[in-house]
Amino acid sequence: MPYSISVVAWRMFLFAFAAIGGFAMFIAVSVAIAGDWQMALQGFAIFLLIGSPFIILWTCGGAAAMPLMRLKVMAWNRQLIIRIGTRLIVVPLADCKWREGKLSQMTLWSYAFLLRGSVLIVKLPKEKSKDGFLVAVGYTNETREIWKSFFEIAEVPQSR
Repeated sequence: MPYSISVVAWRMFLFAFAAIGGFAMFIAVSVAIAGDWQMALQGFAIFLLIGSPFIILWTCGGAAAMPLMRLKVMAWNRQLIIRIGTRLIVVPLADCKWREGKLSQMTLWSYAFLLRGSVLIVKLPKEKSKDGFLVAVGYTNETREIWKSFFEIAEVPQSR
C-alpha cells in the first residue's frame, strides 16, 4: 500500500473535521434562521470546541495504528494470504473472484473510504472474513498489471 501515514492521517483529519464542522454548521444555521445570530455563532463555536478532542483522537489514533494495520496481501501455494494487524486470512484462490475497481470500494480495511485510486478488487468468500470481504491489490499501474496477469494465469475467475 503506497500511502504514507501522514497522507492517511491528513485525510482522516479532514473527514472528521468536515463531519463535526458540518453538524456544528447545521445547528448554527438552524438557530440563525430562528433569528438569533449571536447564539448561532456561539453554538457553532461550542460544538466545534466539544468536537475537537474527537477529531484529534480519531486522527492520532488512526495514524498510530497505521503501521500495525497496514494491509498486506500475497499469493502462495494456491492461497491468497491477507495480513491486517495481527489477523491472518487465508483463502484458496479458487474461492476468490476479482474485478477492476476503486480503492474506496475495499471493505476489509476500515480506512479505505478515505483513499482513491484504481486497483483490482478481490472478492473473498463471506464466511472467511467477518469484517469485510472485498480487498484491494495492485495500488500502482505496475503492480496492478502484475496481479491481473497472475489472476489470469492462475485462472481466478473475473467477476462483473
